[in-house]
Amino acid sequence: MALALRIASAPRCATAYRPSSRKQVVVRAGFCNVHAGLVRTFTPSPYGNKQWAGTASGFNAKISRHATTRRAVNDEAVSAKEATQEAVETVREAGSNILSDVTKRANEMGEAAKDTSNQAASATKEAVDKTATKAGEAAKDAYTNLGGLINGVEMPSVKLSSGHSIPVMGLGTWKAEPGEVKAAVETAIRMGYRHVDCAKDYGNEHEVGEALATIFSEGVVKREELFITSKLWNTDHGDAVAGAKESLKKLQLDYMDLYLIHWPASGWPHPPDATSSYISTTWASMESLAHAGLARSIGVSNLSVAKMGELLKACTIKPSVNQVESHPYWRNNAVRSFCNDNGVHMTAYASLGTPRDGSGVRW
Repeated sequence: MALALRIASAPRCATAYRPSSRKQVVVRAGFCNVHAGLVRTFTPSPYGNKQWAGTASGFNAKISRHATTRRAVNDEAVSAKEATQEAVETVREAGSNILSDVTKRANEMGEAAKDTSNQAASATKEAVDKTATKAGEAAKDAYTNLGGLINGVEMPSVKLSSGHSIPVMGLGTWKAEPGEVKAAVETAIRMGYRHVDCAKDYGNEHEVGEALATIFSEGVVKREELFITSKLWNTDHGDAVAGAKESLKKLQLDYMDLYLIHWPASGWPHPPDATSSYISTTWASMESLAHAGLARSIGVSNLSVAKMGELLKACTIKPSVNQVESHPYWRNNAVRSFCNDNGVHMTAYASLGTPRDGSGVRW
């Protein structure tokens, strides 16, 4: 008869049952640390309990060995857990080191990229500057060539009573903003202008002189190719020669092509009792500077028909020019006709029109 033993972990005390005929005996052992389901089968001895006790004792030894194995497994599990934790710490430390290295490398690459970007920006700026410089030089050359084309067209002129010729179109410098006159004069001459009209009262003859010096030094034109006009101011009527020399110094010239009496009056504002005596006295001084070669031609400005008539009666050198306001809104026909009849060239200023200042004064 076979006997089956099943060891369970639930009971606290072992219970033994004698085997009965043709039945299995189940022995429950009170070992809580033995896995349930452990089965041992053996054949009962006819010697009764002693044989059973010996057999049970051997079984208990097996259970003891199993418990020992279990403790060994538990110890190995603990060791494995500790080893796993150590491995985790090692991996974590390695990961931290890798992250630190990656961050450091990223920073280095960022700095390198920044340096490269700065170098690229610097190179770009340098390239732009060079391009801009070349473009400026090209524009300047084109501008000069255009001026050369215009220069190739002869500017019409009119011969004066002095024997010299005056270009029919000139650049006026009245009311030009300080700092702009030099560039304006240079540009006009490069573009073909040959006549520049100046005056002491305009307050910018020194800038015109700087422009002329630049033009001459660059060989754009020669002095004899230009026609420079200036004017004697009201406060200088007593000595026209001194007034002319002052303007020549500012213009950086040895002579003027035309020098005019700016207004038929002495002092400022225009005195209501201005008479021809100012004109006749001043004109004598104007003739002396013409004889001295300070001006190739002399003339007047803003003279009416009556004053022109008085001057022609008293002069030795006839005025070559009378410069007056003339435009479609104020043709100044009477002065035009008088000048044409007496061989005096009339030059128009404000030829495109000019606003009135409200004074109602016309000279």
